[in-house]
Amino acid sequence: LNLRAQKKQPLTLWIIAIILMSFYGMCVHRNDIEIDTTPLVYLLEASNTTLVERSCNLTGIGPSERPYVHFPIPKTFDRGECGCNPVKYFVILSMPRSGTGWINSMLHSHTNISINSETFFGDDRRKNIVKILEVLKEVFSMDLTNSKNKVECTGAVGFVWMLHQGVIAYHREIVGYFKMYGVLSIFLFRRNVLRRHVSMVAASTEQIGNSTDQYHVESKDQAEILAKYRARINTKALIDVLKRDEELMAKCIEYFGKMPHITLYYEDLLENHEQLLDEVQDFLSMPLQKLSSKQVKIHNGPLLSYVRNWRRVVRTLEGTKYEKYL
Repeated sequence: LNLRAQKKQPLTLWIIAIILMSFYGMCVHRNDIEIDTTPLVYLLEASNTTLVERSCNLTGIGPSERPYVHFPIPKTFDRGECGCNPVKYFVILSMPRSGTGWINSMLHSHTNISINSETFFGDDRRKNIVKILEVLKEVFSMDLTNSKNKVECTGAVGFVWMLHQGVIAYHREIVGYFKMYGVLSIFLFRRNVLRRHVSMVAASTEQIGNSTDQYHVESKDQAEILAKYRARINTKALIDVLKRDEELMAKCIEYFGKMPHITLYYEDLLENHEQLLDEVQDFLSMPLQKLSSKQVKIHNGPLLSYVRNWRRVVRTLEGTKYEKYL
């Protein structure tokens, strides 16, 4: 009798395996419409990266707001009387030279917003999805420096995440994570991707010439000195670079655009940053405050003023869909 039972077990296991594989296939198919977070739950538990929160009274918080309200428990400090002050999680999804340093310093001037800069700048912090989840736990548990230094209770905590730093590569897991924890997204792009590329090349040249990081400056004198550098653009690769940048922004919108988000463009911020930053504060449910930054814009003139081989750039883009950026 036991022998018969043993013979039946392999068949039973095969049937279970087939059912699970079919279910997994359905989940993958559903991913085109809705991300299934079940595998992510197991991954968070296995990697010990599940966010731990305090149990607090939700009276006064509407049902529609509750998925986006959190009560983090940091390991490195005690929130004290702020322990049950609700906190929202947010991420600025952007690309280098798109005004991230400026808006980062602006939001950091808010007494209730804690924001960290490029948290995934180092390759070791994004080498796989587990490492990424570990960093996300550190940020949203408020265990990074900027969260500890706030005098008033933090009401929103977030960071800047560049699109090339793993968020697109692991978008399925990240979308599931954002959905699970109610993470709000702020898209910060530049309409003129050519100008962004020129700024990138110029910044790289400036960094080599000065042996320091000159991406952001806080004085007009520094800005004027750095603005004298003229970038030499690789025109052979230029169209591919602009195409890649546009595709990266399109993927960001495709993957994360179905969840709560707000879209900002650097060019619009230059013209009317006060109104747009008021909208960001409202999006994060923060009390409106006048935000400030010491950062100074480096490149203010026409694009041709900052490119050594401007004529070649013009010839390369004329007659293409990228001509509009000249």
